[in-house]
Amino acid sequence: MSDLFISYASADREKVAALVQRFEQLGFSVWWDRDIAHGQNYHRVIQQALDQAKCAIVVWSLHSVNSEWVVNEASSARKRNALVPVLIDAVEPPLEFRHLQTANLRDDNPNSEHEYEKLKRSVQQIVGGAARASVAAQTETKTKSLWQTPVGWVIGAGALLIGVA
Repeated sequence: MSDLFISYASADREKVAALVQRFEQLGFSVWWDRDIAHGQNYHRVIQQALDQAKCAIVVWSLHSVNSEWVVNEASSARKRNALVPVLIDAVEPPLEFRHLQTANLRDDNPNSEHEYEKLKRSVQQIVGGAARASVAAQTETKTKSLWQTPVGWVIGAGALLIGVA
């Protein structure tokens, strides 16, 4: 399972590679279609990767707004509240996504580094939400009373035997 699934148009691969590299440097595991092995059914591989990723980033560009694949991937991620949109060109996202706050990483945006920081926090919040649930479950397990553990049972049984003797 990956932290991030990147949805983009293949014509934007070079720009997306830089975004992928930044997230990998932060320690996120990133899945994008460069990871499909030869001979695999890419429809199934993409669907599985999208479904299993904690967060999906859609990269809106001149090319991706017209890509049925990208729109479908973004729609799937939006339905499970795992979508974070990014804008790399001066385009309007498809109608379904216009109401979502979108990171403006366009080259002509003088605040793109600030936007990237906000994007990073948004991704961390989504990915971290799943991680926090896991940490909470581990904490719950760790906070069991000593007497609820096998070691506690042995101590209790030993104390009981000493008391009876």
